[in-house]
Parts: sequence; structure tokens; C-alpha cells
Amino acid sequence: MSDMNTLKDAPESGGLKHAPFKVEADEMALKVRFPFFKIYALGQHVPQGVRSVFRSILYRLVFHRVEKKNILLITIPKSGTHFFTIFMANYINILSGEDAGPLDIEDVFKRFVMNRRDRILRKFVAAEPHPFFKKTRYHDLTPSHGTRFIRMCPGRIVFLYRNPLDQLVSWFYFRYKWETQNNTLSREIIDSALDHYIGQFNLMMGLRGKRHILPVAYESLMMAPLNTLMTVLAWLDFPIDVTAMDRALAYSDKRQVKKYEENVGILNQSGRESPLIRSGKIGQWKEHFSEADLAHIRGRLQDAGIDLGQFIFE
Repeated sequence: MSDMNTLKDAPESGGLKHAPFKVEADEMALKVRFPFFKIYALGQHVPQGVRSVFRSILYRLVFHRVEKKNILLITIPKSGTHFFTIFMANYINILSGEDAGPLDIEDVFKRFVMNRRDRILRKFVAAEPHPFFKKTRYHDLTPSHGTRFIRMCPGRIVFLYRNPLDQLVSWFYFRYKWETQNNTLSREIIDSALDHYIGQFNLMMGLRGKRHILPVAYESLMMAPLNTLMTVLAWLDFPIDVTAMDRALAYSDKRQVKKYEENVGILNQSGRESPLIRSGKIGQWKEHFSEADLAHIRGRLQDAGIDLGQFIFE
């Protein structure tokens, strides 16, 4: 059974024209290939009705024991994924005695947080985790926006979410405005984003009593980062050093990320020409939605059983 705590108690620049940074598989030191890959791949040829059962059994055989030792970072997109991973990479680097200032963001993705959970599940390969993890109870930190097999996952899961109004605005900039130059936050885009948000939020919150899940609000990370992250690390039973945390937070400041992107180009791993950081502002939704939009969004969330009182909107 998991802790029932939920942390509620918060990065986006524009118009950069550099080529996107992307971690390619052949750039990483892929040293681990999990067993049963060929058997798992055979699932593609199993009838659809049986395929999910087939692969669920393989998950228990292959990944269950692996994920039991990992920290899983499951996040709704645009809810602080990069802030958390950049902090953790800098924090681990400092605790390892290798502190020489803020990490290059490429180092974060290539040396500290290389193994995305969805890629491991899909490709059965992973890079060797940073050596510091051997000093902890964990094997690795694996972030993902996906929730595949999450109902069976035995590991500790930090679930990052954001108030749905700001999340929707940030997702619009990331997914549409920067990529397609679409300046209209249409009802179609709103409903599509809400479908994903509602599905993931309700799934993860519904699993709190069945899995080791700690929900953490993006707004808490922005408004009280040290206290919020200290609570997360304590829940994980991860080493806590307040001085190192303060330094890692300074290194993870959005101004550091923006400065780095201005110097070397956009670091978005998706390949889209959208920056990691735009504004991060809490309450930006007020500048984008009409009263009709807000009524529509509230209605959809309430119909899905999502209590708006649990979010920080400004």
C-alpha cells in the first residue's frame, strides 16, 4: 500500500531557431538488453484480444523485478518533468563530489537521466545508470509521460501533475504554437488535451491506494521547491543534504536553462523546435481562455469526477 500524501504546495522562452537536441540511441552506451525480447516481440503476431494478456505476463517476468528497484517519474506533460530531472542530475552530481557548476543540459540527458521508461519497455535496452545509484536503494531514475503497465508496477512512483488550465496552455505552446505556428487555442485542441489529462490524472490518482505513488503538484515545485523536494526525497528514502539541495536548485533555475538554450540551441528531446522553458507562470491561463472556454473546461473536468478544489490556480 502506498502513502496517500499529495504535495500541492510550481519552464517556457520563445522563437529560438537552433536545431533541436535529441539523444539518439546510438549516442548512448547501451549495455543492458533485457531477456525475453524476442518472445515479447512475438506479441505483435498474437491476436489483438490475447496480446495485452500475453505482454502483461511478459512484463511480470521481465520488468517487474527491474522496476521494483527504480524510481519512476510519471508526469503529465508540461508539469515540471525537466525541472525535476535537471535538479536530480545536479543533485546527484554534487553528492558524487563532481560539482564544477551547473551541468550542461545535454549531460543531464546523456549521463544522469538517460533511460526513459517507455523506451526501455519498447526496445528492451537501457544505458548503464549513473554510479551514484549504487549508494542508494535504487537502480535508476526513469521518467515517462506514459502509463503502460503502471497498474502492475511495484516501484516507487513520483507523479507530477499541474493545474489543468495552465497545463493546457503550456501544452498548446509546446505542441502546436512552436511547431505549427498555430496561434488559435481552439475547442478541438482543448478537448484533445483534456482527454489525455483526464485519463492520466484519474488513472494515477486512482492507483494511490494500490501502488507506491506520491502525487506532487507542479505549483508546489515552483512555490516551495526546497521543502517540496525534501519531502519527495524523504518519501523515496533518498540521501538528503540540504546544502547540496540548495546548490542543485540554483543550478536548475529556469534562467540557467534558458541561457544554455540560447547558447547551444533548443534541447527538446522530442525533436520539436520548442524550448524546455517558456514562462512557468502560475495563472497564465487567465490570458488565454474566455468565460465560455472556462465553463466548458470546468464542465468536462467535473463530469470526469475531478474536483477543481484540489488544484492551485494562481
